[in-house]
Amino acid sequence: MIGAILILATFMFFQTSALSENLLESLHLIEQNVEQGNWEEALQEVKTLDKVWEKADNWWTPFMDHKETELLDMSMTRVSKWVEIHNKENALVEIGVARRMVENFRGKEVPNLKNIF
Repeated sequence: MIGAILILATFMFFQTSALSENLLESLHLIEQNVEQGNWEEALQEVKTLDKVWEKADNWWTPFMDHKETELLDMSMTRVSKWVEIHNKENALVEIGVARRMVENFRGKEVPNLKNIF
């Protein structure tokens, strides 16, 4: 029984890490394109971000705090909309917020005593 729990926990850790990395990479590319004023490229990357987020949301929702996943979902939506209307300042701020939230998700899955107790 303990072995099964450890296997599941290890799988969840690696899955969360992979999804987090994909989200962070997309956010980084969007940020670069927004900073350079490459709005079409940023919009293309937003489409990639939406696909990656859908996969992450489906994976995280059963295991993570629903309030946190909803907040991240709203942040991803704001990133998308700010890029659509070419609002550089708000897009960059929201990308930073989304990045921080993703990093926090990933940090919660790292096995350590703080997460256990």
